[in-house]
Amino acid sequence: MRVLVAYASRTDSTTGIAEEIGRALRERGTDADVHEVETIDSVAQYDGVIVGSAVRVRRWLPEAMDFLEAFRQDLASKPVAYFAVSLTGVHGTRRAITEAEHYADYPEARVPEVRPLVKTSFNGALDYSKLMVPEQVFVRTFGVQEGDYRDWDAIRRWAAEAAQALGVEQPTHV
Repeated sequence: MRVLVAYASRTDSTTGIAEEIGRALRERGTDADVHEVETIDSVAQYDGVIVGSAVRVRRWLPEAMDFLEAFRQDLASKPVAYFAVSLTGVHGTRRAITEAEHYADYPEARVPEVRPLVKTSFNGALDYSKLMVPEQVFVRTFGVQEGDYRDWDAIRRWAAEAAQALGVEQPTHV
C-alpha cells in the first residue's frame, strides 16, 4: 500500500510534522511519500492520503484547500486523514485546546465529499525569524512565546492510528 502525506506550511513547523508522519509510516512498513500540496499533480497512484495544513486566522492555508478542491473526486474514493497545525492549544486551557481540535474539521465545509476517517490537531513551533513583522505583532498579542510545542510522540502515535484507519496497516493485538 502506498500513502501520500500532503501538506501546506508557512514556517516549516507543519513540514516537520508531515515528515515525521511519513517516517513513522515507513518504519511501520508503509510506502509513504511526503510532498507539499503545491507540488502534487496526481493522487491516483496512492491507496490513501493524509492531508495537513498550518492554520492561519482559524483557517487552513489556501493552497491546502486548493489541493483538496482540485482532487476532490479522487480523494472522495480513497481513505483520507486530516491534520491541522496551530499554536492555539499551547495555552493549555480547555477552550484553546477545543478550538485547536476543531481546526481539523475546517475542510469538510468546503469539500464535503472528502470524508476523513481520522483527523487531529497538533501544536506547532514558533520561530519569530520565520514570520513577517505584521505576523510577529499579531502572534505576540496572544502571548505565545517562541518555542517548539510539537509533541513528537503524539505525532507518531497518530501516524499509527491513521495507518490503521486508512487500512494500510493491520491493528496490532496485545
